[in-house]
Amino acid sequence: MEQTNKTTKTYDLLIIGGGVNGTGIARDATLRGLKVCLCEQGDLASATSSASTKLIHGGLRYLEFGDFKLVRSALLERKLLMNLLPGFIKPLRFVLPFKKGMRPLWLLRLGLWVYDHLGPLGDLLPTAKRSFQNNEFSPVLKDHFIEGLEYSDGWVDDARLVIFNALEAAQIGADIRPNCKVTSAKREDGHWLIALSNGDSIKAKALVNATGPFVNQFIKEAENSEPLRSVRLVRGSHIVVPKLYDLEQAFILQQDDGRIIFTIPYEKFFTLVGTTEASHVSSLKKVEASEEEITYLLNAVNRDFRKHLKRSDVGWTFSGVRPLFENSAKEKKAAHKVSRDYELAVDKAADLPVIHVYGGKITTFRKLAVDTVDLLKPFFTGLGSSRTKEVPYAAFDPVGHEEWLKEFHEQYVLLPLSLRNRWLNSYGRRSDWFLKGVKSKKDLGKEFGAGLFEREVRYLMTHEWVTTSEDVLWRRTKLGLHMTSTQREGLQSWMQEQQERSDLYQL
Repeated sequence: MEQTNKTTKTYDLLIIGGGVNGTGIARDATLRGLKVCLCEQGDLASATSSASTKLIHGGLRYLEFGDFKLVRSALLERKLLMNLLPGFIKPLRFVLPFKKGMRPLWLLRLGLWVYDHLGPLGDLLPTAKRSFQNNEFSPVLKDHFIEGLEYSDGWVDDARLVIFNALEAAQIGADIRPNCKVTSAKREDGHWLIALSNGDSIKAKALVNATGPFVNQFIKEAENSEPLRSVRLVRGSHIVVPKLYDLEQAFILQQDDGRIIFTIPYEKFFTLVGTTEASHVSSLKKVEASEEEITYLLNAVNRDFRKHLKRSDVGWTFSGVRPLFENSAKEKKAAHKVSRDYELAVDKAADLPVIHVYGGKITTFRKLAVDTVDLLKPFFTGLGSSRTKEVPYAAFDPVGHEEWLKEFHEQYVLLPLSLRNRWLNSYGRRSDWFLKGVKSKKDLGKEFGAGLFEREVRYLMTHEWVTTSEDVLWRRTKLGLHMTSTQREGLQSWMQEQQERSDLYQL
């Protein structure tokens, strides 16, 4: 019987890791003209990049550790990203109450003055002094708070930011492959030869290891080499509880151990509380909040808010592991004091480079991507400068954005406003992709619950690499919070049926 050999595709660059750094690098490299393939062993944003506190911020607390360079860099990126993604990255006011025995009020004022002036505020409001007596804060905070400060930062759906990077890269030619693990990578005959979990193999001139907490594990297992840097794995956990207050602001609470905890309005009916910082020494396959972490967060809320939370109030938890690099393995700092900056380690053997990405934070993903692709210039003749500062994301193109919004609401005026707003927040201009021809709710097809309809799910399956209900409910959307277990199971059953009947995929 004649055997058919699988073809081996050739690329300029293979990126391993489908989080915010990997997809950001894919977008930058593709915009510069490189032929790019990205492989991710699970769903896009299925690990750390969907488990952040979802802030686009400078990192106020990093000022305390003297990391002014990182804060300024992040504040510059905050301004740029808010300009590139209007309506997607949203301004958010943070209330920082002053408590005796903690950081003195003068120090908080000084820190926030520096924070406001270290980077551009743009359209964000500056810091303001706030009283907590006889006003809207009185029913929310306990009496040990008299005054405090309020400042501005940004908020983002982290998982969807990853998806938008991947969509942009794919639209201009990148090959995006979720659920495709790289099992080995070796230099051979003038190129990298990469074996994939689906049996395929590919060739590439260069590799980027953007696997986050798996960075050193990948080096050992896939490359059969020794890690280039020391990594500190730190788990950050969050809890989601019924909303603590009706205010639009987030709160930032100082803790006795020197850490801070955020409480952020979330998904209309909930409050997001986090994050912890615990050394992670167990498996990376399933990262979960420990009962100790959940108790820590509940105690933080109950110490300062009038509303008392019980363990049974915790409706959802999520955790991610941050790969923090350490300059010295001997110098062991507390987890919250380890730098959130990144380092790029380059192995240039045989002129077939591999770049290992250590550390980083969601706010600075674009700059990290620029620095990573810049390191490839010696290996690709004519590789120019990054274009990510000026090239808009198609779904949130600032040009004509307000006019498009007006037209969108007029065109779909017969659909509930709550649905329209959710689609705009989640998909921007890509909402038109699955709403074409829709005049009323009945045109949206089967409803699975919580305002999730067949049209949207079909779009996600055909255009956003979705294969399971978990991909839909916890990463592409957060509708899992609003649905019953029966509704969630119904969605999974329907999706399995569609996967068996591929002729029904198209909208």
